[in-house]
Amino acid sequence: MRLSSLFLLLPAFALGGCERITLDGEDHDDTDQGAIRWHRCPEPSSPDALVIPAVVSSERERNPDGTKLALFQCWEFKYAVPSVPGLETASLIPWGNFAESFQFDIKGAYHQPPHSPPAVSLIVFTSGEGTMTIPGTGQKWRGRGGDILIAADTDGSHEMDWKAGTRVVDFSFSDLEAIPAHEVVPARGA
Repeated sequence: MRLSSLFLLLPAFALGGCERITLDGEDHDDTDQGAIRWHRCPEPSSPDALVIPAVVSSERERNPDGTKLALFQCWEFKYAVPSVPGLETASLIPWGNFAESFQFDIKGAYHQPPHSPPAVSLIVFTSGEGTMTIPGTGQKWRGRGGDILIAADTDGSHEMDWKAGTRVVDFSFSDLEAIPAHEVVPARGA
């Protein structure tokens, strides 16, 4: 299936750089320090922007197995059309061409071991919850219903812990040029 110029109407929200927190019963300790670094993006720089977390492959840092280390970033996109007639409170981002899309319904909670996506993707959480971890770093990001993530670590790796009842839609970009222009902005607390 080829989707061309899928337009998503998005509210101007941001997910909440990395901040240290003490472990609680839900999370496990991935680090020697006993702390987790939660990835939190800043508020958009203007009402005409959207900030989305992204996971990318490092060009310099490597995992012990030689694969590229995955890193969290925050990408700020500018709305192409500041308002849409008939939807005065909405803004529009033209995402470009998608090669294919999939809906995943997570029936039971499970841990997905380190892996990389086959293509750069826009991931939309419609319900439930998933926690992404960068192996060996203690860095985590939690997605819940309504959250969006760009998965671009195609030659790196991350792992996921999925809760039962989670639904995500994965839109794979046809190529890197299909991703709208964006700027990497510092995470909160970075």
